[in-house]
Amino acid sequence: MQQDIYDSTFVKEMFNSMPSSYERMNYITSFGFSIRWRKQFINNLGQSDQPVKVLNMLSGLGENWKMLTRAYPNADLFALDFSEKMIQISKNKKYT
Repeated sequence: MQQDIYDSTFVKEMFNSMPSSYERMNYITSFGFSIRWRKQFINNLGQSDQPVKVLNMLSGLGENWKMLTRAYPNADLFALDFSEKMIQISKNKKYT
């Protein structure tokens, strides 16, 4: 039986199985553009030293956190992802 690649359970299990290689593979398969796209997106948001709340949806391994905390130094940053393994690894990153 063929897997339904759009089934949420399948997608969740796939991301839970790949956290150790996710950043590297994302970089390779996007030819390095994944980093450029993140930077461009966050730069387009602008910057603010005002207290704001930032919700990073599908936060993965927290690849955006360093740029977000630089752009919004007084922000409350909330990360959301459905992959428990990604969240577990991202909690060990120190981006402040």
